Amino acid sequence: LTYEQAPNLDTLIVDYNFCDFLDINKGSIEFFSHQHIKELFIKGTLGKNEDMVMFKLLTKFPHMIKNLNQLHFLVDSNENYDFVYRRIVGFFAILRKMNLIMNNVSQLSLVLTNVSSSTILSLISKHIIFENLDSLSLLIQDDAKILTLVKSLDKLSAIVHHHGFNIKKLLIKYDLLDEDTEKNHLRSMMLLKLCESFSNLTHINIDLKIEGLSFSNLLMILGTPISNNMNTLNDIRINVYHPSENLVGNLLPTLEDALLL
Repeated sequence: LTYEQAPNLDTLIVDYNFCDFLDINKGSIEFFSHQHIKELFIKGTLGKNEDMVMFKLLTKFPHMIKNLNQLHFLVDSNENYDFVYRRIVGFFAILRKMNLIMNNVSQLSLVLTNVSSSTILSLISKHIIFENLDSLSLLIQDDAKILTLVKSLDKLSAIVHHHGFNIKKLLIKYDLLDEDTEKNHLRSMMLLKLCESFSNLTHINIDLKIEGLSFSNLLMILGTPISNNMNTLNDIRINVYHPSENLVGNLLPTLEDALLL
């Protein structure tokens, strides 16, 4: 559709096709109407001209960026998250140059990896007003070099603790690329500290792909956000890949418990 045919569309999805179309139009970005755009989804795989696309979007339509109420950086399946993380760094670096604050964003999706730095999270928090967030999605990829990620999530925990009190929906998708069981306790403590920063959640969606995660570690990661938000929660979704122990057997040891649940 052209925007003449559908002038009130409010969602912009930047993907490979969008970049390709921009290339065909020799860099002209006038083929869509920016006036009603409220939601921006930036897909994992973009075209070879993605740097130009990001630069033009931000510099050509600063009012559109400023008025967004949703900003989502996404990844494609089997994709290395580092590439998407570098895109986030570039995106917010341009915002810093333009001194552009996104006052209205209420839903945010971020990608974090072992190269993510706490400095970038500080930068994001200066351009996204965390007090206005009601939904936060974190897509985390861990290649076992975990110490930088620990510092980053520590910084994010502090930001959420002081400014994220209106966040109602939390999604954490954690993907450990290779088995690394000796650092699983460190991962558990890191995720525990992050999860305990939230106190008014209505929705929790936690997806953990951490090989060999023990039952006690899982109780730390999952039990804390549930117990801290018991009075507000109405939706809990948990997906755990390859735990080291039988979770259902530990949680529901008898048929009577299962029937009661």
